[in-house]
Amino acid sequence: MGASYWKKLAKIEKRCKMFENKNQHLDDREIMRFMIQLDASVFILGVVKNIDYNTKNVEKALYSLPYDRQKEALKYAYNDCINSIIGYRLLEHIIKNSLNIKKIPEFSYTHYGKPYFKIKQGLRKLYFNISHTNGCVVVAVSNSKVGIDVENVKNMDLSIKDMFLSTEEMEKVCSESCNAKSEATRIWTLKESYLKMKGTGLIDDLFNVNTSKLNLNSISVNIQEYWISANILSGNPSCQLFIYEDKEFEKLL
Repeated sequence: MGASYWKKLAKIEKRCKMFENKNQHLDDREIMRFMIQLDASVFILGVVKNIDYNTKNVEKALYSLPYDRQKEALKYAYNDCINSIIGYRLLEHIIKNSLNIKKIPEFSYTHYGKPYFKIKQGLRKLYFNISHTNGCVVVAVSNSKVGIDVENVKNMDLSIKDMFLSTEEMEKVCSESCNAKSEATRIWTLKESYLKMKGTGLIDDLFNVNTSKLNLNSISVNIQEYWISANILSGNPSCQLFIYEDKEFEKLL
């Protein structure tokens, strides 16, 4: 990112601190107006890994969420309920600490069930996306449409590769220089994050998303046994990446 980005960010942070020092509160409109002054893309990824589900107090964790998020989390089985709670708290952490916004805007949902922030008409939007698998939760935040996916390499079933890999992708996965399960997992996350960025998710066919031919604004990260991929609609796909161990993240909250 260029020097102008950091100068503008410093100016916004200074303005926020000035209001804090005066015990004044920035309303949502003013906060969003400050944030969208950034010319460069806002693209932040957060990761919480090695989640220990046996040590969680679900009832206490649920009460820390807004009521609508409590209802959403309770739709899931135990582990995914925990993942949903961590996903929201990670999103909240990024919004508050990386963007200096004190309160997460209210959620709404698209026709396909993708959550988004309800922003007043006339303001540019702030986008986010959340994904989780057993043991890992990831969040992406951007001022461009964004999708993210995380998958565990151990869970990749190569017997179904014909169902989601194009001919070009298949050649790459099957090449001698490649770890087939790892590469197939990476491609899967690229495809799913692209569809989530579009807003359709797996309603569209993964096979029809050919990563060899699409001009993707994407980033892929391999962390331990996980592949994480994120796609943004426009802007620079370089990002700020924050990785937390489960216990470390709990201490931040």
